[in-house]
Amino acid sequence: MILADTADWLGPQVRAIGLDAEKSYSLLAMDVDFPIEKEMRRAPLLLWAKTFGGRNTISPEEGDLMGYIPPHPARGSDTHRILIVLLEHDITLKLPLKTAAGLAPLYDQRIIELRRLLSRSEVKLFGYNFFRSCWTAQTSPLWTDVLKVPEPIYGELLPEKPKPVSKYLYN
Repeated sequence: MILADTADWLGPQVRAIGLDAEKSYSLLAMDVDFPIEKEMRRAPLLLWAKTFGGRNTISPEEGDLMGYIPPHPARGSDTHRILIVLLEHDITLKLPLKTAAGLAPLYDQRIIELRRLLSRSEVKLFGYNFFRSCWTAQTSPLWTDVLKVPEPIYGELLPEKPKPVSKYLYN
């Protein structure tokens, strides 16, 4: 089971329960619905990757394979699924990463080929979880203040719907 305790820009502190102290583990978080506009498809974007021994608590400061990028669905891109997987492995983990055309340098080598990684016999899926994330007004500052890239906007922006005063009346 994977539980997130707190989050900051280094990444959340995570506790994983039931780990074998003799094994090695990696925690991967990815946005599986990341839009790649130039290729007109969606691909899994690696948001965070950590490796660690069989300890129960993984702190944000140690074991980074790939630094933390918070989930940040773009305005107009629908709901994104954020997948978190915990892998058990006996080898030094090499992530199958690639670049997609037209992405900002921030995303260089962050498109992960998860199916290829899980097909290796040395890597075992130990646990997983997911949540959904969608654009909100609080997402926009992530683009400008944290990621330091212009926020893309997909589709036509419609005005906000009026808020109902009652069940049948609108402002």
